[in-house]
Amino acid sequence: MTAPPGAILVCGCQRSGTTLLTALLDGHSRILVFPEETFFFEGCRLHRDRTVAEWVDALLAAPACRNVGKHFYSPAPHEGPAHAAFDAVTFARRFRELALAAGEVAQVLPALAAAYGLACGQGPRRYWAEKTPGNESSLFRAASWYRDLRPVYILRDPRAVLCSLALKQRKETGRPVEVHVPDFLFTWAQSLFAWERFVAHGGRGLLLRYEDLVRDPRAGMERVCAFLDVPYEDALTRPWRGGVPFSGNSSFGGHTDGVSTDSLDRWRDVLRAEDVAAIELWLGHVMLRRGYALTGPRTRGWRSAEGALLRNPCWRPLLGLLLGLSEPGSLLPHVGDRLLRPLYEESGDMVRRPEERSRDERKPRPRGVEP
Repeated sequence: MTAPPGAILVCGCQRSGTTLLTALLDGHSRILVFPEETFFFEGCRLHRDRTVAEWVDALLAAPACRNVGKHFYSPAPHEGPAHAAFDAVTFARRFRELALAAGEVAQVLPALAAAYGLACGQGPRRYWAEKTPGNESSLFRAASWYRDLRPVYILRDPRAVLCSLALKQRKETGRPVEVHVPDFLFTWAQSLFAWERFVAHGGRGLLLRYEDLVRDPRAGMERVCAFLDVPYEDALTRPWRGGVPFSGNSSFGGHTDGVSTDSLDRWRDVLRAEDVAAIELWLGHVMLRRGYALTGPRTRGWRSAEGALLRNPCWRPLLGLLLGLSEPGSLLPHVGDRLLRPLYEESGDMVRRPEERSRDERKPRPRGVEP
């Protein structure tokens, strides 16, 4: 078995639904999904001189390969034990053989997916798929490596993302954990900025809202199939892993046998008023453009959120990202002239009329996003 010719990279901020989308894709007969996060492209930025053999050793020692044969979610009772036939020895051996035979770093990830398919007993596929939050920051590199690249970006309400992060950390530590909101705002905005920059430069991709997917899985997966140019299959409305149906987990505790809408508005009961205010203060214009309603023009805690963020050193690069996600001036009704005017006045290029500048010139490049 050789690696499939097409590549699907599932992109999005962490806790945005990348795992769910990947699990749904796993049910398609023409898609071979590697279900763990490899952080391969991040490693490519950090270890530019790493050879193919070194990459194989590094990935086999990483959690992605150590855990890939384990089923972290309870299989449906009538399905039997999950991954009973997974052969870890064959997986490691075939991964090494396929990667070394290809001889290129670009082919390490396809070889990994192909070896996983062999170990799970899956046949040839048209696409291989991988999901690591942050893949969107490396799409230019990926597009130069894979001719038939089909990235899918899943977008989720940032309030729900922050809620999921907080509950996940509480679940892991057993105690309430306060997520650093300024860092979260920057991470969420940077993720969407990287995606929109790739599309603005002619990159082919599909953006899918998490809320639309869980409310109507069939319609959402039909859009994905149309983008991938593959026929829709009924199995795509429930999660799979390695060809085996499973019950997905949740940051809120418990398991679900399919796609659930329970988490959509959980943030209303979990997040503090000042955290909601901070998100809507800084990301409100982006949320409105993507169809997310705000709780109000001035939620409780608005002023305290504004003051807390202005005292944080990350607020200026965050504003740079937000300016890149909007037309100049569109942030003013949400953030305020007092905050944004210094950024506009720092450069004559910032205050030129939008039609006088190309779209690329208007978008500042955040750190970590490849040209």
